[in-house]
Amino acid sequence: LARGDIVVTLDDDIIFSTPTEVRKLAGLFQKNPSTGCITFKVLDSSGIQSRRNWIHPRDQNLFGDRMFFTDVINEGAVAFRKEAFLGTGGYWPPLFIYHEGMDLSLRLLEREVELLYSPGVSVRHQFPRKENRNDALYRNYIRNALWVCLRNYPPSMAGTAMIRAFLLYAFS
Repeated sequence: LARGDIVVTLDDDIIFSTPTEVRKLAGLFQKNPSTGCITFKVLDSSGIQSRRNWIHPRDQNLFGDRMFFTDVINEGAVAFRKEAFLGTGGYWPPLFIYHEGMDLSLRLLEREVELLYSPGVSVRHQFPRKENRNDALYRNYIRNALWVCLRNYPPSMAGTAMIRAFLLYAFS
């Protein structure tokens, strides 16, 4: 239903850091015409870059403040060119909750869409410091990691992808 050329998806507990972030985002898309997706720098509620929300396959200490192409998006803090988003079918509900970004990233990359991490656009994640990890959360996370990996990777790579997903969750 979006009418513009850019689609932004934010989790319900994420807000833009300043009123100018959307203008910065529009400028990034304009400067990078071949980029179909831009994922943002995620800050915690105190304004420090969130370790929990760092999902990129690079060292956060070295790359947290540098722009780079990535292979994964944080579905709760990302913007797309509308045609790139719609070209993948968008998010597939609700089976892949906790992995919808991973699933969509793989489908975007399959269509050769460039995914860009930009610290120039930032958001604040307002989640509580300690989140209760209940059985349903564990079940959904593990189940959906398996489904996404098995659906998107060849068998020779699915095992490695599943181990990576489990380790990211275990140490977040």
